[in-house]
Amino acid sequence: NGAWGIHAGHLSAGSGPKDVAGEYAGFSSQNVDLFGKRFTKKHELAAGFGFNRDVVYNYGSVADSNVFTEDYTRQKYNFYNTELGVKSFYADSEAVNHNIRFGYQHFDNRLGVTEDRLLLNANASRYIRTELVDATFGADYNRVSGLGDTTNSTIIKFIPRFIAQGKKFAVSAGAGIFHETDLDGATYFYPMFSAQYDIVNHIIIPYVSITGGLDR
Repeated sequence: NGAWGIHAGHLSAGSGPKDVAGEYAGFSSQNVDLFGKRFTKKHELAAGFGFNRDVVYNYGSVADSNVFTEDYTRQKYNFYNTELGVKSFYADSEAVNHNIRFGYQHFDNRLGVTEDRLLLNANASRYIRTELVDATFGADYNRVSGLGDTTNSTIIKFIPRFIAQGKKFAVSAGAGIFHETDLDGATYFYPMFSAQYDIVNHIIIPYVSITGGLDR
């Protein structure tokens, strides 16, 4: 069993204001997205690929001495992304369920600037009696290159949690540990806590939450 799909789009125009140098103000936008899922008895396998391309033309000078060709004012942006994932559905409460996602993204433009990004997110959870122990590990690597300079950094995260539920309440407690491998190499700690209590038959449910994180 499974499912798949494709989505594609195109939008463009080719006009601009009169009486200005480089008057051509055309643009175009294309995108293609492919995705698919495959289901087994205990797992879901997923994959996806996307491509976006945008072209724009800069304009606006009213000075007669400025002569711009369409090629001179043209700017192009390309963006590619792909994702792979596997998720388990173990019915046994003593089994460790997992959800793993891997992604890659690439960006470039006509000036030679490029950006590459690798993403990993892995979650594992298991019941101990009636309580759920949950942990998430993630890594986000980013590299930007162009115009004579290159920078890169990685954000690593680890979030363990303990979750308890009853007929009237739900409590989640844990901590988020985030480390960024830039010039400072800083590490951040954030509390992760939430609680709710059902006072009136799923109508009035007070809720409190304390959380934090580091994202790009």
